[in-house]
Amino acid sequence: TAIPLGLIVNELLTNSYKYIPLSQQNKKVEITLRTLSEGSFELIYRDNGPGLPTHVNLANSPTLGLRLVSGLSQQIKGKVIYHFHNGSVFTIRFQGKKEKRAK
Repeated sequence: TAIPLGLIVNELLTNSYKYIPLSQQNKKVEITLRTLSEGSFELIYRDNGPGLPTHVNLANSPTLGLRLVSGLSQQIKGKVIYHFHNGSVFTIRFQGKKEKRAK
């Protein structure tokens, strides 16, 4: 689970770096990972950039990066939701792997 999550965060950070205008003085990125219930998690990634076009479909995006975010989310049996609120907000809800306990 950690590898796909790391790749997702890397892709989103790359997009933020690429698309937040150089002239924008106060650039922000916030990453939150929280537990929703036992074994259920939520990763929230937000930036204060210009956001995506309103009609974007992550799974069928013309850009490889957004398709990667969608595909990697599916790989961890998660769902990615995008919305704009003073910048891009990506929410990924997923189930964690069951911990194997030593006997």
